[in-house]
Amino acid sequence: MRVRRLTPREVIELYEVRAALEGQAVAAVLRSDDAEAKVDELELMLPEAGAGMTYAERFELDLGFHEALCRLSGNETLLAMWTSIKDLMRISLLTAPDQASGSLMAKSHHQPIIDVMRTGDANRARAVLSAHMETAAEVWSGRALSR
Repeated sequence: MRVRRLTPREVIELYEVRAALEGQAVAAVLRSDDAEAKVDELELMLPEAGAGMTYAERFELDLGFHEALCRLSGNETLLAMWTSIKDLMRISLLTAPDQASGSLMAKSHHQPIIDVMRTGDANRARAVLSAHMETAAEVWSGRALSR
């Protein structure tokens, strides 16, 4: 039996795709008539790791937040595409399960996304989300991205 692992390049590409999908989701949420309520709902889903939670459980909470962002966009195709790469996201977990990657799953790492969404500025929100994904790609891939 063999467990697939992603190469650093595959991890980086995965997070680039996530940034594109979730950036579109952010813009769609902010364009909606009930944007404020959707941002409130997202904030309630910020991943908070409880005592005794496993690394995998924290990762699933993190994925739940990002999936909710895509769901709240109202774009079923976007959500289906995001869901289709979910297993690759789980495989990326195997690439760097250490303390540094654990901090990426913290509420504090996600709060800036909510904060910028509250401004209503879709371009800034996309930029913050993109930076969030770039940081994740750097840590999960085990190498710094070229800037």
